[in-house]
Amino acid sequence: MRPAPAALPPARPGRRGMILNEMILMLGMLALVLAISTGLFYTLMRQLPDDLQDFDEYTTLRHLLRQLDSDVRSARTLPDSVLGVMSGPDALPLQTVAGPVVYTRTPGGITRHVADPNGLGQPAVQATWPLPHTVIEWEAWTGPAGPYAVEIRTHLRRKNEGRWEEHFKNAHVFFIRSRPEDMP
Repeated sequence: MRPAPAALPPARPGRRGMILNEMILMLGMLALVLAISTGLFYTLMRQLPDDLQDFDEYTTLRHLLRQLDSDVRSARTLPDSVLGVMSGPDALPLQTVAGPVVYTRTPGGITRHVADPNGLGQPAVQATWPLPHTVIEWEAWTGPAGPYAVEIRTHLRRKNEGRWEEHFKNAHVFFIRSRPEDMP
């Protein structure tokens, strides 16, 4: 005679055999979610320092534009030459009420020159704005009575993964408020 087969124990309420399957399924779903979010996380971590640097540089640019606006508003005229510097793509001479001012573009920034307070004839550097990634172009708007405004076009230019990107692209127009005939 054969012995009777062993009876299986009755199923428990927690059904322990399903836990392994559930763990495998959860690990698979976790791997899928991590694979999807890794690209986003990597992009954020790589882009964040560049974005912060761009924002800092844009803040410096805004300070420059505020000073330039003040100088253009108080300008009598936009001469061809001031303080021995000729007007051109790298220099913006202004004859203001307070005296001559010249903005020059240098590698990595913009410099503001004023007349030497000691009267030695050489232009004195009053302020420098470091803008290594900023492209600045200026152009005088001229009418029949002479120049009446300055247009400034700016943007930040940065190389990202082999291609150039432009950020914060803007154009500003600053009008000359004071004309020579209105000056005392």
